[in-house]
Amino acid sequence: MKRGRNTVLLLLLTLLVPMKSIAQEITDSLMSEVERIIETGKRYLGKPYRFKADSGYHFDCSGYVSHVLLQHNIRLPRSSRDMQKAVRKVPYDEVKKGDLIFFKGRNSKSPAIGHVAMIVDDTPGALKMIHAASRGIVIDPYPTPYYKKRYVSVGRIPRLAGDSTVAPADTLHAASIPDSLIHQSLSVN
Repeated sequence: MKRGRNTVLLLLLTLLVPMKSIAQEITDSLMSEVERIIETGKRYLGKPYRFKADSGYHFDCSGYVSHVLLQHNIRLPRSSRDMQKAVRKVPYDEVKKGDLIFFKGRNSKSPAIGHVAMIVDDTPGALKMIHAASRGIVIDPYPTPYYKKRYVSVGRIPRLAGDSTVAPADTLHAASIPDSLIHQSLSVN
């Protein structure tokens, strides 16, 4: 009887070890995808800001995030408000690289989402975000008084969380970026 029990335990252990390896491979794969997305985003550092632009040279905040993600075949709605609805909310203390952070616009008293950035460094208490600000595409620390006062939420892109779910089709908008720009490598002046 004892021998049979040991055989069953050995069999269970044999099955569990590969599953842990598979889970680790999935986690590693998602992290490397996040790193690739962040590197793509950094290629645009210094590019100028322009409201409602996503041309590959000028960007507003949501146009920039959309453009970068689209290059990795991730489609989110075009506006920061709709992006926030399409991602999975996560608690601030669980923020990770690749998460999107949402803010109120210039009017901090308005409840409306008006800005989005992507987390590129998730060091607790010293986050860094990349975004299209009035100064162009920049990496800024978070929190700063300006953004802390406007913070609304953090959201994780479903595919980067390992979720197989996608946003409802009616919240996704056709990409307004020409195919020629999606694969174009731009250099920073």
